Amino acid sequence: MTTEFDVAEETAVSRWDAVLPGIRAEALDCLQSTVAVLADAAYGSGAHLALGSRWRFPTLDDSGEFAVQPSVAERIDQARDVLGMRVEPVGVALDSAHLRDEAETGPIYIVSEAYDLSWLPYARATKRYREMPHSFLLERTGREYSVVDAYYADTEWGRARPTVVRMTGAEVDSAIGGTGLAVRMTTTTKSAPIDPRTAMADNAVVARRAEPAIDAYLARARASLTRPEGIERLVLDVWHLCRERLLYGLWLGDHEAAPLVLAATQAWQQLASQSYLASRRAHRGTPPHPALIDDMGAQLYADTELMTALGASALPIPQAAGSNLEDVIRSVIAEVVGLTDRELAELTAGSPLRLLPGFDSFRLVSVVDLVEERTGAVPASDASAADLADVAGLVRLFSRGTAPVSR
Repeated sequence: MTTEFDVAEETAVSRWDAVLPGIRAEALDCLQSTVAVLADAAYGSGAHLALGSRWRFPTLDDSGEFAVQPSVAERIDQARDVLGMRVEPVGVALDSAHLRDEAETGPIYIVSEAYDLSWLPYARATKRYREMPHSFLLERTGREYSVVDAYYADTEWGRARPTVVRMTGAEVDSAIGGTGLAVRMTTTTKSAPIDPRTAMADNAVVARRAEPAIDAYLARARASLTRPEGIERLVLDVWHLCRERLLYGLWLGDHEAAPLVLAATQAWQQLASQSYLASRRAHRGTPPHPALIDDMGAQLYADTELMTALGASALPIPQAAGSNLEDVIRSVIAEVVGLTDRELAELTAGSPLRLLPGFDSFRLVSVVDLVEERTGAVPASDASAADLADVAGLVRLFSRGTAPVSR
């Protein structure tokens, strides 16, 4: 016989089970993933992707040093500013009895040390490399408690995957304690969708101002690279940036800029593998090579160029004789290369021009000259490789230049 109590218990658990499959956990850090669960539960699947709309660079941390890893406070501010969450403190001393009482009336967002949480692979570690604050939800569900953890990672001690863990009160008391953070995050009226054009323009401003911070960060990273804490910090920094860049690309969805962003993400993933290998070798006594910092710097500066270019593409596109600039560029490419109507229809904004039959640097110059002649728009003088790679890049190039003269 099913009682009212049993039905309530089943419903409370299944709502999280229904949310977790929609979380792009591979693109979230261990503080964002719990915010993502709350956002999607309230606003619908995919709402959490808005957390990726901001492109970060090294910034000053609480110690006054330039760093990459976001603090708990920064991630909570992001939940408030981007997703419109209301945040109310519950406590900083993680008293399990108090938290269980709070969990009676709704889920609690808790941050604790990852190595202390029994359901994570880090609990099996015999050595702690660093402090790792980790978030999860705690909620009373029927006779027991649900721990909801959307974290996704592969570690040397095993895999972590999004899960709901059922616990008794005694098990909660055993699993949660010490210092940390507990807040209640509640959703308000859903914020208006973030316009990619606005986000790109804002991110371009951040990118243009990032150079001093990048230089200071790299100097610090280079000075500490051969120390255990230095290489571990670098590995985690690259890991965070990998996930943030991927989340930005996922947030863009089918936007024409997404392929460029995802290409940058692949470069960060390669650097992540490189830094992790250096870390493992350092544990065996082989100092990391300083070229690792050079590669990190090159990638950060490539990011500034990408964000600046995308910000420029977010400006209003000049119109050419009543036609959209992109249409003019596409028709000129078809003329210069000799594309059929079908091939022209298949030429998307992100299609690599180098893959077109017979396309080379001479034809690229012809395309630019003809577009300038037919539109009156002058391309910007600071052309990057990305500006010349595809139709979208050429649109950016002319958008940053001089607008067409009225005729």
